[in-house]
Amino acid sequence: HQSSSTASTSTTSTSAAVVDPLNLRWVAAESERRARRGHSPLPGDSPEPEPPSANQQQQQQQQKFVAMYGNFRADYNRQTRGASEFNIGQMQDDRLQLLQQDWYTGRDVLDIGCNDGVFSMRIAEAMGVKSLTGLDIDEELVRTAQSNLEDRLRELEKEEEGKSPDRGGFPYNITFKAGNYVLENESDLARVEENKYDVIQAFSITKWIHLNWGDRGLKLFFKRAYRELRPDGKFIVEPQPYKSYQRTLLCPTHKQNYASNIELKPEQFKQYLEREVGFAHIVSVWEQQQCHGFQQPLLLCSKPSGRTPALAREPSQHNFRLFVPSHPL
Repeated sequence: HQSSSTASTSTTSTSAAVVDPLNLRWVAAESERRARRGHSPLPGDSPEPEPPSANQQQQQQQQKFVAMYGNFRADYNRQTRGASEFNIGQMQDDRLQLLQQDWYTGRDVLDIGCNDGVFSMRIAEAMGVKSLTGLDIDEELVRTAQSNLEDRLRELEKEEEGKSPDRGGFPYNITFKAGNYVLENESDLARVEENKYDVIQAFSITKWIHLNWGDRGLKLFFKRAYRELRPDGKFIVEPQPYKSYQRTLLCPTHKQNYASNIELKPEQFKQYLEREVGFAHIVSVWEQQQCHGFQQPLLLCSKPSGRTPALAREPSQHNFRLFVPSHPL
């Protein structure tokens, strides 16, 4: 009988080993016991983390993104360039009120730092420009701008269904490009094509140029804008106050330039643009909109009339030739 009992026990053990070779029943029982008593789980028995939701993924991406060029994305509702909160769309409305139509109508315009292109399109439509080229260093923002432009084109086609569209006017006269307008060095300036635009505008970007490239980069930026303007052309620039620089030191490059490479302060821009760059007439266009936080002046800089070096090399009948760029900046 003992032999039979031993054999039976051996058979049962073998059968159990086959049925539960990893001893998972014991693991399950032990895990349940630990959970009841509030003990830590067995090693490797922690629950699988839930995958992040779409909203959490978006928040994680936003946390990683640093707008080191002032290239803030369209979904922000706070002026991260300053302390006050306000609606970005309203800020753009206030700025539009400062611009005069006769600066733009029938002109070729370059908008540097065009962001998502919405304000660029508003200017093009409201002011009746001949053409507008939007340029931004952030490729993602340029893709957004192109998408916004395509949406506007579709809206227009629906509105004018059955009509023959004017493909020479708004919004067909708008293009967006990705690129850095700041030159590497002075020698690059001589290779910049002259007399390309009637208006060059730069809203809320001088601080970011200053923080990323110091005085050298900002001075080259001003000189390039002057070179690309036609005679009587307008450079519309919005200097940001120096006191705002320290609040936006977002990376080591910013901190280094702020500490060592910035001597030309925003209040000195007007003098530099006149004496060193060559603009003949500069006026400050300013209207404080306290309710929305737009408290910065716009400098309207005029390039002198007459034949610039580039025009002097051309026959006189081409003095006022309109040029639409066909290659990336």
